[in-house]
Amino acid sequence: MAKIAFSELVPHIKSLELPGLDAQLNMAPADRKQALELAAQKAIQKRYAAVSVIVSTHQNQETITLIQRSEYEGVHSGQLAFPGGKKELFDANFYETAVRETQEEIGITLTEQQFVRGLTPLYVPPSNFEVHPYLFVTGDYLEFTPNPREVAAIVPLPLSVLLDDTAVSTMDIDTAYNFKIKTKVFTFGQHTVWGATAMMLAEVKQMLLLARNSAISQI
Repeated sequence: MAKIAFSELVPHIKSLELPGLDAQLNMAPADRKQALELAAQKAIQKRYAAVSVIVSTHQNQETITLIQRSEYEGVHSGQLAFPGGKKELFDANFYETAVRETQEEIGITLTEQQFVRGLTPLYVPPSNFEVHPYLFVTGDYLEFTPNPREVAAIVPLPLSVLLDDTAVSTMDIDTAYNFKIKTKVFTFGQHTVWGATAMMLAEVKQMLLLARNSAISQI
């Protein structure tokens, strides 16, 4: 990232206007924009969830923590995702949901000192969830304790990969609902990130680029 550490970008990230849906749609499946427009016109009884976008250091690289979901009977079975989950009635707010679910899924207790900001909520038509993402930075590498019922693996995504345009391509993806969709994906190693997670990462990518430009302009 032009030799600028993520921690140095945090003040710039906090002051940015969120890129929002326009950035998210850069990585959307082919029919997602239309599905979101149709959903906005209807009084849909949504479900709600929150996730944590955690930046830490892994093998001397700044990374975002992704998880591979365990196999289950659901539309997101086996996919790469952020740690997080459904908002419960006892959660005071979406931030609390993200922190609680992260602790339950990967054994990491996030703190207010590590919190950077909330990102743009995203409605996910296949699961009928509106997902609220929250950005955190922890610095040092984390000692994960994955819950095997929910998490098959921890997958660190290097920020350098996220910012590399050659990591983006278009693929036909087999979905859990038994048909293929054409969508943009992030690929790194043996991993492919698509769908809602890729859309939220697209906003993070745009924010990192804007923050880096802001930081460079002040040098």
